[in-house]
Amino acid sequence: MVLTSRTSSHLQTVIMRIVRIIVALDLLLAAVVIAYTLLTGGFRSEVLAFVAVLLLASVPVALPATFALATALGSLELTKQSILVTRLSAIEEAACISTSSRPRRSALVGTLSGR
Repeated sequence: MVLTSRTSSHLQTVIMRIVRIIVALDLLLAAVVIAYTLLTGGFRSEVLAFVAVLLLASVPVALPATFALATALGSLELTKQSILVTRLSAIEEAACISTSSRPRRSALVGTLSGR
């Protein structure tokens, strides 16, 4: 069980939140289209096909593959700089860290290095 558990990165969480919003908007749009069709007495089979395509298009199928490819390429670039990456989600988390040379901001800022 421990070998199969995964933590979701911050980027993955944000994108999944956006996907949920898009799916909710598509469901609302599908409900509006169906309601309009029922009120006007239009072609129901064509509208159902349109609603099916609308809902299927809102689900991003290639999203997990895109995450994996981006983090693998980032890991490859880091290994060229002699940095060992043990967890691919760590690349995304490290990319969110802003570094600065000003000492007032934080004790951890400016302490990361690629050596």
